[in-house]
Amino acid sequence: MLRLVVTVLLCPIATLSLAATHYIANSGRDSNSGLSPAAPWQTITKLNESLAHATPGDSFLLKRGDVFRDAYIFCGSQYQNKGNQSVATNPPVCSGASGRPIVIGAYGDGPNPVIDSADVLVGKWTPVAGTTYQLRLLAGQQFPLKLYVDPNPANGLQQQLLPVPNYVGVCSPGTTYNFLDMWEAPSSNADLSLLAGPAPVRGCSDPAYRKITPAKNGEARQSFAPGNTGLQNVEEGASAFIPGTRGFGYPTYPGVWYVSGSPTAGYTVYLNLADGSNPNSHVIEATHRIYGVFIEGTNYVTVQDLTVAHSFESCAQDIPYSDTDPVGSYITFQRLRVFNCTSLGNDYLTQQNTNLGLAHTRGGISVHASGAKNPPNLKSPAVLSSFVGTLDSYFASDNTYLAGINLNGIDGGKENSCLACGNFVNTSTAPGIVYNTSLNFNAGSLPQNVGGRIANNELTNNQLGIGFTAISGGLLDHNYIHDSYGEGIQIGGYSSSTDGGPGGPVPGSQVISNNLIVNLGRSASRSLYNGIDCNTNSTLFSGFYEMHNTIVNTWGAGATFEGNGRNGCTAPHFWRNVIDQNYPAFGNQAALPNWNPSMRSLNGGNLLYIVSGNHAGYDFHDNFYRGAPTQKVITRASAGSFNCEDWITNGPDRNSTCDGTDPMFLNPAANDFRIQTKSPLRSNQRNPRDIGAIPYQSPELPLDKNLIVGPIK
Repeated sequence: MLRLVVTVLLCPIATLSLAATHYIANSGRDSNSGLSPAAPWQTITKLNESLAHATPGDSFLLKRGDVFRDAYIFCGSQYQNKGNQSVATNPPVCSGASGRPIVIGAYGDGPNPVIDSADVLVGKWTPVAGTTYQLRLLAGQQFPLKLYVDPNPANGLQQQLLPVPNYVGVCSPGTTYNFLDMWEAPSSNADLSLLAGPAPVRGCSDPAYRKITPAKNGEARQSFAPGNTGLQNVEEGASAFIPGTRGFGYPTYPGVWYVSGSPTAGYTVYLNLADGSNPNSHVIEATHRIYGVFIEGTNYVTVQDLTVAHSFESCAQDIPYSDTDPVGSYITFQRLRVFNCTSLGNDYLTQQNTNLGLAHTRGGISVHASGAKNPPNLKSPAVLSSFVGTLDSYFASDNTYLAGINLNGIDGGKENSCLACGNFVNTSTAPGIVYNTSLNFNAGSLPQNVGGRIANNELTNNQLGIGFTAISGGLLDHNYIHDSYGEGIQIGGYSSSTDGGPGGPVPGSQVISNNLIVNLGRSASRSLYNGIDCNTNSTLFSGFYEMHNTIVNTWGAGATFEGNGRNGCTAPHFWRNVIDQNYPAFGNQAALPNWNPSMRSLNGGNLLYIVSGNHAGYDFHDNFYRGAPTQKVITRASAGSFNCEDWITNGPDRNSTCDGTDPMFLNPAANDFRIQTKSPLRSNQRNPRDIGAIPYQSPELPLDKNLIVGPIK
């Protein structure tokens, strides 16, 4: 008898983790399942607990129209971050996977859900003297970090109430100082220092204080009577501040405040509104939380469709764990609205020791490496289609530690992944977009960023349009920078570029192209004022490409190539650019929105400013220049200056135009700087259909002043 033996192989069956969608609403309960709009959770605290156990593909959606104030969103290690963390000590949580990110977003109809770092101050304000009022906070109530009057989530351009310092005399090593205390150094130079963070400090050398530098050259900075107490400065109100160069873009404050007291005894807030009104007739909110959204040491997370406001530091921030672990990559922030981010402490970061490094790089949306030795290991982050409004600051500053969108220590790849695209940035007080390492690369503290693209952004009313420095390669294109302060675009600063020669860019080339820069005045520091400024004194930066840019009426030069000796910005490729420093409609101050007389060049802004007298390797051709007849239009600091015609005849610029011709922009009154079909520029170029930022046959960029343009396709 034949026996049939059947062998059954038992194979393990892979368990697939199905992605889940969780819902959070003000009307919910944290005891609910959170798995449907009918049974949502209620708090960000519950959301954060669940993010620690999230699996790839999970979504966490907040109800549109709701405001959340109990905590900031935290996606990352649940351990207190002390020193450098690593994968070994803090295994990553809240991480997605390629094609299956963790998504934190919105559901329902209406405006974005709001993550508000501020809470309404409850209680009765009582008069002190004149228009100064006080509010006594009960013991245990949170310390106020910033104040706002009648805040409106729909208004991203509102200014904070300005905190004022409290003079406490000469520093004593054994004394404990509190937030806003200002003391005098026990030395002959009598420097003033301000404690600008909430934590008390003991002694005179604690790194938490900010050294105060006096206003200079009419620079717009806060001023106050050194001998005044905080209450006295509040009572002085607006008279405690020097107008300086306040004008277009400089913040105006709705009032001043000061806080005194202690956690055990409670705090007293003193407030003087600029219009002299009673605070009891207003809503006063106080910032109590550091961030709005904080991503730490995770990969593949998308945060979208949120409004974040009033944070003490960055409204939305991503950092890795440590100096060596490649954890903190592929993070996307998209369709966010952020404003009233950061704090007064940012103004004094330039006075700090360099050991603060990138950990203190801040912005409305900030993505940066966390340690002074960190390689650019944040792979391809993205900030897309977002609005960045006012950043809170004592005074307008062009320091690049602070920016609307701040990117540092990034690997965007030679394929130039989109790092910041389709955003609208109006900070009033700070640079718009900064892509930089911030620390001194030449000293070996940080390597360059790698590649990446900044494109299709609109920037207005900032202290610098775009800073694009310390990058190997990279693409900066189709940005609209207008009615603003400082440089339109700043490049150089330890960057490098692969030179493709006259044939055009190759992989690894740095390319600045198709950018429209219009109507720039000097920054608040009075040190930035050019259209496209290339400047580096410590390294050689050559073989980069500036092509098809349109630059109209800047305070300084249209484009600069600066450096020192053999170092600096040399041998550039400068093709088919339009620089018009004498657009006639500006003479009657009527052509463009937000025109201000202070925007007009006081020094007869040059067309080009080139430091090097040796033009070997300079590749200039098919450009258009126009300046006033009395202007020195081309300047070489090392060899004097000569006019535009001589530059084209005797310099390296070939087949270019410099005859005072009207370029015939299509409709500049409506911010449309396309060149008309009948423009004489069309017949003067080797390729008459392609000059300037926007080809006349089709606009590359929607030119609505208040439009948040879409992401690059």
